[in-house]
Amino acid sequence: MAKKAHIILTNPEFAHSKGQFNKFLADETKSFLEGKNWTTTLTNTTDRVSNVSEEKAWLESDLIVYHTPVWWFGTPYPLKEYIDNVFEYKVFYDPSSGAEYGTKGLMKGKKYILVVTFNAEKVAFEKQNFFQGKTTDDVFCGFHLAQKYIGLEHAGTHTVYNIIHGDKSGVKGEYKAFLEKLSI
Repeated sequence: MAKKAHIILTNPEFAHSKGQFNKFLADETKSFLEGKNWTTTLTNTTDRVSNVSEEKAWLESDLIVYHTPVWWFGTPYPLKEYIDNVFEYKVFYDPSSGAEYGTKGLMKGKKYILVVTFNAEKVAFEKQNFFQGKTTDDVFCGFHLAQKYIGLEHAGTHTVYNIIHGDKSGVKGEYKAFLEKLSI
């Protein structure tokens, strides 16, 4: 039986950014996984989303892949709104189960990948610079905790730096190499 992946794309448009690069990466994910005989679904959080269809996609999936830009050191509001609306009580988590806090997630056995585009340059993450040696995963600590809370296992994070002004010529190859290394 083929494994199933649900791709969650956040790519809002602005005058300086049309959101196309995150869409490109999501399309690369879809192509890669389908080439490995996975079945995929894709939701764009900037579109109107049905909680019922999203819950179904999540329940049927083995893997969730988030594609998002970084806004003010976190997720853009369409992704935050998606999480707030879709992560339903008794579908994604059940705090009434009596288990220890943070262990009541109902999505256990599923993995997730986080793919982000940063306008920050990679050098900004070095110890002496702005992020003081922190990683993308450090910046997204709250996001990762929310995924852990619902029971997901983190399979990996891929970051594309300097998205507005940087050289993107090697991004496709780097991203494919990242996907190949994953245990999914």
